[in-house]
Amino acid sequence: MQDVSVYSESIAVGKDVAGKINGVEAAGSGQFLRAVDGNEKASPGFYIGAESAGFDTPVTLDATNSTFTLEVDGVEAEVSLNFPATYISGSALASALQAAINDTEAFKSEGVSVKVEYTDDTASFAYNKFGIISNTSGAESGVSVKDLSNEAADLFGFVRGVGDGEVGKDATGSIDDASGIRLKITGGDIGDRGSVTYITGFGDQLRDLMLNYLDNSGGSISNKLNALDSDLDVVSEDRTELGTRIDAQEARLKAKFLYNDSLIQILNSTLDFVKQQFDALNGNND
Repeated sequence: MQDVSVYSESIAVGKDVAGKINGVEAAGSGQFLRAVDGNEKASPGFYIGAESAGFDTPVTLDATNSTFTLEVDGVEAEVSLNFPATYISGSALASALQAAINDTEAFKSEGVSVKVEYTDDTASFAYNKFGIISNTSGAESGVSVKDLSNEAADLFGFVRGVGDGEVGKDATGSIDDASGIRLKITGGDIGDRGSVTYITGFGDQLRDLMLNYLDNSGGSISNKLNALDSDLDVVSEDRTELGTRIDAQEARLKAKFLYNDSLIQILNSTLDFVKQQFDALNGNND
């Protein structure tokens, strides 16, 4: 007989169902399969420097370490933090750094902004490092340090370039039509289980309707605004043309008035001459 003290039969553990929906590997959870998007979303560019000076003791910003040159999404600008200032934590300095970058006029005018993070988790690769993440995604998204003083490099841990970061990536593929569908698999043989027909509910229909209205590229509201803009352009052109016609008509009326005025003056002069002649004749007759 086996000694129960050393008997350790492994406990049977169930497995999540696995399979594909619409040819796309689905996410399994128990008996349920959920269709995923079937694409890879666009990612933002980000920057991670080397380890910073740390905050075992307070760090102080001054004229030597508070300025550096940063490029975000192709826009380059000099960033300056307020000084003198003292910080006792990385999160506080990260907040100040984020505010300084996003308040830089060159970035604001181009609609460029970032998020700055500081990691104090000793188990993390990014421990004691500042990370700067662009708020845009795609291949044009990126953050890199272009120039800085040695003092700024020592304080922030910044190095020129992208450091341990990377540029953003464009989305790949497209969202599968079956995305979000959840099927319960109750057992049976593995392999093709046939097809499923579904009808979109009120929520999906309402979402499609709102997207149709709000789509900036071709939605109903966008098309209406474009039509109104075109009407405004036509009204502006008509107003300009009307102004030109009014100016021309005014010029013609002034010309006619001056002509008639000069003609009246000539007639008045002729009248005076005739009156003088009649007066002279009447005087001779007397």
